[in-house]
Amino acid sequence: MTADVSSSSARRFKRRRFSRRLLRLRPLLVLVALGLVVGAVVWVVGFSTVLDVRAVSVRGLPAASPLSSDDVVGAAAVGTGGPLAKVDVDAARSRVLAKLPALASAEVSRSWPHTVSISVVERTPVVVLSDGGSLQLVDASGVAFRTVPARPAELPVVTLSAWGATRAPTLASAAGVVASLPPALKTKLVAVSARTADSVTLRLTGNVAVMWGSSDESDKKARVLAALLEQGGAKEYDVSVPDLPTTKA
Repeated sequence: MTADVSSSSARRFKRRRFSRRLLRLRPLLVLVALGLVVGAVVWVVGFSTVLDVRAVSVRGLPAASPLSSDDVVGAAAVGTGGPLAKVDVDAARSRVLAKLPALASAEVSRSWPHTVSISVVERTPVVVLSDGGSLQLVDASGVAFRTVPARPAELPVVTLSAWGATRAPTLASAAGVVASLPPALKTKLVAVSARTADSVTLRLTGNVAVMWGSSDESDKKARVLAALLEQGGAKEYDVSVPDLPTTKA
């Protein structure tokens, strides 16, 4: 009887000692388990083919765009087969914008589990730049982005007398003026010329010249010009200082 009691007490003591050891080891065991889980997730996401790149999708190109989805995919240069998590979306975006100047913006993102998504916005032309015998489409910010064989009927031609460092701001000013015009004036616009960013001149139908000046206060200048055109009787209008407009027959 005494031997049975002693044996039972020894077993209870061993169980308690084992339980105390487990309690002491529990934080370490939890850390090991978490490490194994994190390691498995890192391997699956970053190194395995479970979440690899299998497609590159493109959104935002109009049906009539001369650019194709293949053009955008090629510019992004995102290879298939590698882990989706390792795709450098910022670098892909930079490559798209650098190689395709006709795009005003591009966003590259990961669409889990297997797709790189590219969303683009094309530039909208507002004028055609006549430059050394070539014609280039220009957007409202003054970026020339595409050479065309002929002027689109709905766009006026802009010619510049500025060169060197003043050329870019002069083009931007001229394009900004055209972009700001209300539809009623745009339908009358034939051509634009500029020597500097502050000396934009418009030519309207009927061989009417308008000295616009800079792109500042364009909304106010447009209202003043519209009122003067309603009065008629002039071939030259100067609204460069909209509070003191002048006309010449």
